[in-house]
Amino acid sequence: MGAGPARRYALLALATGLTLLGLGPVAAHASRSQQTIFQDDGLLQRSGPVVQARALTAIKAVGATTVRVLVGWRDLAPDPSSVSPPAHFDAADPTAYPPGAFDSLDALVRGARARGLGVMLTPTGAIPDWASQCPPPLNVAQRNTCQPAPDQYRQFVEALGRRFSGVLDVRQWSLWNEPNLESWLRPQWTRVGGATIDAGAVLYRQLARAGIAGLRASGHGADRILLGETSPTGRLERGNSAAPLRFAARVLCLDDSGRRLRGADAVRYECTHPQRLPVTGYAHHPYTDGGFLPPDAKVRNAGEVTLGYIARLETLLARAERYRLLPRGVRIWNTEYGFQTKPPDPYGVSPSGQAFYLNQSEYISWLDPWVRSFAQYGLADDPDPASSNTGLIYDTRVRHGARKPAYDAFVTPIYVTRAGAGAVSVWGGARGARAGTRMRIEVGRRGGWAPVATVRSGPAGYVRQRVGVRAGRWRLLWHDSAGRHHTSRTAAVDAAPVRQR
Repeated sequence: MGAGPARRYALLALATGLTLLGLGPVAAHASRSQQTIFQDDGLLQRSGPVVQARALTAIKAVGATTVRVLVGWRDLAPDPSSVSPPAHFDAADPTAYPPGAFDSLDALVRGARARGLGVMLTPTGAIPDWASQCPPPLNVAQRNTCQPAPDQYRQFVEALGRRFSGVLDVRQWSLWNEPNLESWLRPQWTRVGGATIDAGAVLYRQLARAGIAGLRASGHGADRILLGETSPTGRLERGNSAAPLRFAARVLCLDDSGRRLRGADAVRYECTHPQRLPVTGYAHHPYTDGGFLPPDAKVRNAGEVTLGYIARLETLLARAERYRLLPRGVRIWNTEYGFQTKPPDPYGVSPSGQAFYLNQSEYISWLDPWVRSFAQYGLADDPDPASSNTGLIYDTRVRHGARKPAYDAFVTPIYVTRAGAGAVSVWGGARGARAGTRMRIEVGRRGGWAPVATVRSGPAGYVRQRVGVRAGRWRLLWHDSAGRHHTSRTAAVDAAPVRQR
């Protein structure tokens, strides 16, 4: 996303008006089983303070519990185009950074805390030229992603940890963004000892250890620290991306069968004496390819991990725990997710398809005890149709900035499956609502709706109810603490999701 402040303000103002998307304050309680993570760096970091504040209020209104924020190293660093850092620059000291460098982040963290939102910071590239281990011309040509120096990254993360303590305390972190893509970290492949290896995995392991050290040095060693942030697709050998399962395995010093690397491979991957990575979770972006396909769509190779194939990653993490390469209890965090729509994109799912797939995806996540969060990338679409337009609201140039069907589907998810002869199971939720919120289940027939059950939401806002009626269409209704009415999309009875391997 990259709209200017005036454009982004107009987008939010038109979409929200004085009532902020038509929702008043919704009482929020953190989910005991599945956080809702929201990301929109265009609105939250690149559109000015007024839009940032409005966006935080709107994100809170749709029931998010956490905002994830990419912290671009190059954006904060002094003299980022120089091949050498400034003389006497202490990169671990946040006061040594340029005046005003942290102003937007400070306001974001302060605003999120004021609204009861958690914050997850992801220190990542692009990198300043002086932090690259590549020759300067090559680094510029490769968009400042080439071989970041781990020690420099450690100092950068330590500076963030020291900055975001005390009044601006942040307690959730993830390390780098999509490190299995060359657009974020390179090189992904190189020749070592006569074999092609996943060089990006080796470098990322070094960066992860450096980032953990920086957090510990700044008093954040006991925080939630997530490894990974991997992209869902990629290649098994060569190219500009690495398949995430293979990438994660090499980061953890495992082979393709989930066993410890031995012999020459252990030497090539710097895994002769592997040590445990002291993290609390593994973050992943389980999109389907391009965000155009159903969550259970087939993948291209054995190393890709979309939401429908998340069991692959679970098996790998369980192996790593068995070999004591990860602490016990490391689980998966979905930190970036969504579906692109047509319009505005030339390729994508229909607006109603986006609403359905989001609900189906959340149901898949809710069923899986390994998955600890559900994510939505984008509140509003970008004015540039070439961007990843997975937002819940159109840009002002498309349908006058109206909400997509996915907006209400996100606030009140629903998914209905068969539950034996003459019955269905209705799953759904009141996002951001108090535990015990009353929700009405209705069935639609012959142009009308009839209530069939009233249920109360659990601690995370979810409900699941078996109803002895099989035919018809289904919806959920509830009222928030301000008395405003919310209705889910109209749902048919759909197939239960199948876990792929």
